[in-house]
Amino acid sequence: MPPGRSPQADASKAPLQAQCGAPSSPKAWHPRKELIQTASGSCIRSGHLLFVGGLDGWDPRQRPEAGDIRVQVRHVLDTLKGILEGAGSSMQHVLKVQMTVADPDTNLPALNQVYVEYFPDPPPVRSFSGAKASRMGRDGLLCQLSCMAYVD
Repeated sequence: MPPGRSPQADASKAPLQAQCGAPSSPKAWHPRKELIQTASGSCIRSGHLLFVGGLDGWDPRQRPEAGDIRVQVRHVLDTLKGILEGAGSSMQHVLKVQMTVADPDTNLPALNQVYVEYFPDPPPVRSFSGAKASRMGRDGLLCQLSCMAYVD
Protein backbone atom coordinates (compact mmCIF):
# COMPACT_ATOMS: atom_id res chain seq x y z
CA MET A 1 0.00 0.00 0.00
CA PRO A 2 1.46 3.43 -0.88
CA PRO A 3 2.47 5.65 2.06
CA GLY A 4 -0.37 7.82 3.36
CA ARG A 5 -3.09 5.50 2.03
CA SER A 6 -5.49 3.88 4.43
CA PRO A 7 -7.23 0.54 3.91
CA GLN A 8 -10.56 2.44 3.98
CA ALA A 9 -9.48 4.56 1.01
CA ASP A 10 -8.77 1.45 -1.02
CA ALA A 11 -12.04 -0.16 0.12
CA SER A 12 -13.98 2.84 -1.13
CA LYS A 13 -12.92 1.98 -4.66
CA ALA A 14 -14.24 -1.58 -4.39
CA PRO A 15 -17.62 -2.29 -5.96
CA LEU A 16 -20.53 -1.42 -3.70
CA GLN A 17 -21.76 -5.02 -3.73
CA ALA A 18 -18.44 -6.24 -2.34
CA GLN A 19 -18.42 -3.53 0.34
CA CYS A 20 -21.91 -4.54 1.48
CA GLY A 21 -21.14 -8.23 1.39
CA ALA A 22 -23.77 -8.73 -1.30
CA PRO A 23 -23.31 -11.44 -3.91
CA SER A 24 -21.78 -10.12 -7.09
CA SER A 25 -24.26 -11.96 -9.31
CA PRO A 26 -27.35 -9.93 -10.26
CA LYS A 27 -29.32 -13.19 -10.24
CA ALA A 28 -28.56 -13.85 -6.57
CA TRP A 29 -31.53 -11.99 -5.05
CA HIS A 30 -35.19 -12.33 -6.00
CA PRO A 31 -37.85 -10.67 -3.90
CA ARG A 32 -40.60 -13.01 -2.88
CA LYS A 33 -44.01 -11.81 -4.04
CA GLU A 34 -47.19 -13.26 -2.65
CA LEU A 35 -50.68 -12.28 -3.83
CA ILE A 36 -52.97 -11.72 -0.84
CA GLN A 37 -56.71 -11.88 -1.59
CA THR A 38 -59.06 -10.29 0.93
CA ALA A 39 -62.79 -9.63 0.96
CA SER A 40 -62.05 -5.97 0.09
CA GLY A 41 -59.50 -6.57 -2.68
CA SER A 42 -55.96 -7.76 -3.13
CA CYS A 43 -52.39 -6.69 -2.48
CA ILE A 44 -48.87 -7.99 -2.91
CA ARG A 45 -46.80 -9.00 0.09
CA SER A 46 -43.01 -9.07 -0.06
CA GLY A 47 -41.32 -9.72 3.26
CA HIS A 48 -42.79 -7.30 5.79
CA LEU A 49 -44.24 -4.97 3.16
CA LEU A 50 -47.68 -4.82 1.58
CA PHE A 51 -48.20 -3.04 -1.73
CA VAL A 52 -51.70 -1.89 -2.64
CA GLY A 53 -52.36 -0.15 -5.93
CA GLY A 54 -55.03 0.99 -8.29
CA LEU A 55 -57.82 1.70 -5.81
CA ASP A 56 -60.46 3.98 -7.29
CA GLY A 57 -62.73 6.31 -5.38
CA TRP A 58 -65.69 5.14 -7.42
CA ASP A 59 -66.64 1.99 -9.24
CA PRO A 60 -70.08 2.04 -10.93
CA ARG A 61 -70.40 -1.71 -10.25
CA GLN A 62 -70.39 -0.93 -6.51
CA ARG A 63 -72.56 2.18 -6.40
CA PRO A 64 -74.48 3.91 -9.19
CA GLU A 65 -73.63 7.50 -8.25
CA ALA A 66 -70.04 8.75 -8.28
CA GLY A 67 -70.50 11.11 -5.33
CA ASP A 68 -68.28 14.06 -4.50
CA ILE A 69 -64.64 13.92 -3.42
CA ARG A 70 -65.58 13.27 0.23
CA VAL A 71 -67.65 10.22 -0.73
CA GLN A 72 -64.89 8.91 -2.97
CA VAL A 73 -62.08 9.44 -0.45
CA ARG A 74 -64.10 7.63 2.23
CA HIS A 75 -64.75 4.79 -0.19
CA VAL A 76 -61.12 4.40 -1.24
CA LEU A 77 -59.82 4.62 2.34
CA ASP A 78 -62.45 2.17 3.63
CA THR A 79 -61.42 -0.22 0.85
CA LEU A 80 -57.75 0.23 1.75
CA LYS A 81 -58.54 -0.41 5.42
CA GLY A 82 -60.34 -3.64 4.54
CA ILE A 83 -57.48 -4.87 2.36
CA LEU A 84 -54.84 -4.07 4.97
CA GLU A 85 -56.78 -5.67 7.83
CA GLY A 86 -57.50 -8.72 5.68
CA ALA A 87 -53.77 -9.03 5.03
CA GLY A 88 -52.87 -8.72 8.73
CA SER A 89 -51.94 -5.03 8.85
CA SER A 90 -53.78 -1.79 9.61
CA MET A 91 -54.05 1.87 8.70
CA GLN A 92 -51.60 2.57 11.52
CA HIS A 93 -48.94 0.64 9.58
CA VAL A 94 -49.29 2.55 6.30
CA LEU A 95 -45.89 3.99 5.39
CA LYS A 96 -46.58 5.84 2.12
CA VAL A 97 -49.66 6.88 0.17
CA GLN A 98 -49.69 8.09 -3.43
CA MET A 99 -52.91 9.68 -4.66
CA THR A 100 -54.05 11.01 -7.97
CA VAL A 101 -56.70 13.69 -7.54
CA ALA A 102 -58.96 15.17 -10.18
CA ASP A 103 -58.91 18.97 -10.25
CA PRO A 104 -56.79 19.32 -7.06
CA ASP A 105 -57.37 23.07 -6.72
CA THR A 106 -61.03 22.25 -6.14
CA ASN A 107 -60.85 18.82 -4.49
CA LEU A 108 -57.75 18.77 -2.30
CA PRO A 109 -59.11 20.74 0.69
CA ALA A 110 -62.11 18.40 1.08
CA LEU A 111 -59.93 15.35 0.43
CA ASN A 112 -57.60 16.43 3.26
CA GLN A 113 -60.51 16.86 5.69
CA VAL A 114 -61.51 13.22 5.22
CA TYR A 115 -57.97 11.84 4.89
CA VAL A 116 -56.88 12.90 8.40
CA GLU A 117 -59.76 10.91 9.95
CA TYR A 118 -58.19 7.64 8.76
CA PHE A 119 -54.58 7.92 9.87
CA PRO A 120 -53.26 8.15 13.43
CA ASP A 121 -50.26 10.32 14.26
CA PRO A 122 -47.78 10.25 12.77
CA PRO A 123 -49.54 9.95 9.42
CA PRO A 124 -47.83 8.19 6.53
CA VAL A 125 -45.83 10.19 4.03
CA ARG A 126 -48.01 11.19 1.14
CA SER A 127 -47.59 12.50 -2.34
CA PHE A 128 -50.18 13.30 -4.93
CA SER A 129 -50.50 14.17 -8.55
CA GLY A 130 -53.28 16.18 -10.06
CA ALA A 131 -55.15 15.64 -13.29
CA LYS A 132 -58.08 17.10 -15.10
CA ALA A 133 -61.23 15.15 -14.31
CA SER A 134 -61.42 14.14 -17.98
CA ARG A 135 -57.99 12.43 -17.66
CA MET A 136 -58.84 10.15 -14.72
CA GLY A 137 -59.84 7.23 -16.93
CA ARG A 138 -63.58 7.26 -16.24
CA ASP A 139 -66.14 10.05 -16.08
CA GLY A 140 -66.96 10.82 -12.45
CA LEU A 141 -63.77 9.34 -10.97
CA LEU A 142 -62.11 11.89 -8.66
CA CYS A 143 -59.33 9.99 -6.85
CA GLN A 144 -57.09 6.95 -7.07
CA LEU A 145 -54.76 5.56 -4.43
CA SER A 146 -51.80 3.26 -3.97
CA CYS A 147 -49.81 2.62 -0.81
CA MET A 148 -47.10 0.69 0.98
CA ALA A 149 -47.70 -0.67 4.47
CA TYR A 150 -45.83 -2.73 7.06
CA VAL A 151 -47.03 -6.15 8.18
CA ASP A 152 -45.56 -8.54 10.78
